[in-house]
Amino acid sequence: MKKLRRKIDGTVVEVEVVKKVKKVSPSAKRADAIKKMRKENDLIWSALVKMFAECQSEKVPTEQELIDHPSRQLNSHHFFRKEMYPWLRWEVRNGLCIFSWQHVLARGSAHDDPAQFDAWALPYMAFRGDLEYLQKKTMLPEKITPMFIEEANQVLRDMFYETGGSVWGE
Repeated sequence: MKKLRRKIDGTVVEVEVVKKVKKVSPSAKRADAIKKMRKENDLIWSALVKMFAECQSEKVPTEQELIDHPSRQLNSHHFFRKEMYPWLRWEVRNGLCIFSWQHVLARGSAHDDPAQFDAWALPYMAFRGDLEYLQKKTMLPEKITPMFIEEANQVLRDMFYETGGSVWGE
């Protein structure tokens, strides 16, 4: 606690500053923990997608594209949109590892022109063996509950350990 000097009625008095402790309900703590876990799941999912792609873009760029877009930063892209299929958000087989400009920055990128991107991605996902599996999973919607998020976190952490040989966050 801090002591401040204040002038009250012409006299100088020392006043203690007391900070109020903000009480947080258990449900608010739980909601905050779930929010943090969602972000962690996104990070682990992204890392796993890149690991499975051996830290290379799965969409091989042309030499001209490499000249036009010198950035080599990798992004993880959801093939089936996470807004439409939230239960596939942390499904690693639903991820593609591509350069940032292939993801959002360039013409014909996954977010700029999804139809053009899908012309490449559909046959690639089928070749990889994930398309049919994911199409079946789109037909089985799951409710996104705190338990679903926690289970996804554990699955992703286990997969990260099995793939990379280290514990997430260490």
